Amino acid sequence: MINFIKMGIVFFWIVFSFVAGYVGSKRTFGFWNSFLLSLFLSPLVGLICAFSSKRIEDEEFEYELLKNQRKHQRYFEYSLRKNKIIQTYQLQMN
Repeated sequence: MINFIKMGIVFFWIVFSFVAGYVGSKRTFGFWNSFLLSLFLSPLVGLICAFSSKRIEDEEFEYELLKNQRKHQRYFEYSLRKNKIIQTYQLQMN
């Protein structure tokens, strides 16, 4: 009887570790990190670590946002330099 209880605990521990790994697979923490942390410490610890990391889609969105921001910043700086050169040239002509 006690062996069945121990087997049940081990079975559910492994199942919930896979659940934590699945949650972590959609996040930057990753499947294996979440799964192994859950397996050795606790499925609850693995879930907390997985949920505390960023989602992969958010990470990609932030990367694209920063890339576009840098592109617009370069264009804006170029426009400012171009306008300053034109203004300086106009002042020299007068």
